Amino acid sequence: MRIAFLGASSQIARDLAPLFAATSGVQLERFLRDLDTDEAWRQKTGPHTVPAARSLSEWTQRPAFDVVLNFIGAGSPARAAALGANILDLTTRYDDMVLAYLHQHPGCRYVFLSSGAAYGSDFELPARHTTVASFPINALDQRHWYGLAKFQTECRHRARPDLGICDIRVFSYVSPSLDMNSRFLLADIVRALAQGHLLETSSQDIYRDYISPADLFALICSVLQHPACNIAVDAYSLAPVGKMQLLDHLSKRFQLRYRLVDQPAGINATGIKPHYFSENRKAAEFGYLPRLDSLSAVTNTVDQLLSQT
Repeated sequence: MRIAFLGASSQIARDLAPLFAATSGVQLERFLRDLDTDEAWRQKTGPHTVPAARSLSEWTQRPAFDVVLNFIGAGSPARAAALGANILDLTTRYDDMVLAYLHQHPGCRYVFLSSGAAYGSDFELPARHTTVASFPINALDQRHWYGLAKFQTECRHRARPDLGICDIRVFSYVSPSLDMNSRFLLADIVRALAQGHLLETSSQDIYRDYISPADLFALICSVLQHPACNIAVDAYSLAPVGKMQLLDHLSKRFQLRYRLVDQPAGINATGIKPHYFSENRKAAEFGYLPRLDSLSAVTNTVDQLLSQT
């Protein structure tokens, strides 16, 4: 099976590349824009672990692929805010390229890394199979562009039922390759632990469902092992975790010191999300069964990140 990674410099793509490259019967090719930066990462990771990347402009000139995975996107709330409305054009431009490729290669399948933000809701409740996407059409601003880009792309995909496309909505992702300079809660926690600082965080509880690289890999593989179809599925772990539960656990496990302050929580560039996870288990129909719950995934990741500092 020949698989193309587009946007192979994204964190998720870099985490999944070694897993796909080590899979029997898979021939992986990676495509991105900044080859110099990627080669430095590849040498650090281990040059024999993943194949060298090619320019993103070359991917349609390579021998036909069986699967195209599209990781091109904002990558983080901060970058989503920086891109602003440009995320709409960026997402559509590369999606158009893949759709054109599918028409030229009818047997090729397409996996698009979507986001829970495609629901557009305020996530006062977790997403479910019956959840209706909701955007304030008369009051759109920069908080909505990222989610609208994903929602718009999913609409384009469902409008082509003859094509084998699977949109995988990722909500919260946890990985040992986390950018320690980011302002994700997990990065704040690890910095506090590594530097011996007191973590200050909002007293408002929020709930997240952190999926590990291994479980996301298993989810993608479960879809690809079944006949092609046109569908969207939500990524999930065995169970979500509340922030207060997480902090209490990490204080006992790693002696995390923290102080709760009176300020809003769960706010980022894409809006307020107190229950940012999904109870939609459509992926189970493909045989997907996650191995880790969110608490275990985060604990394992914190352990690995601390060992690197």
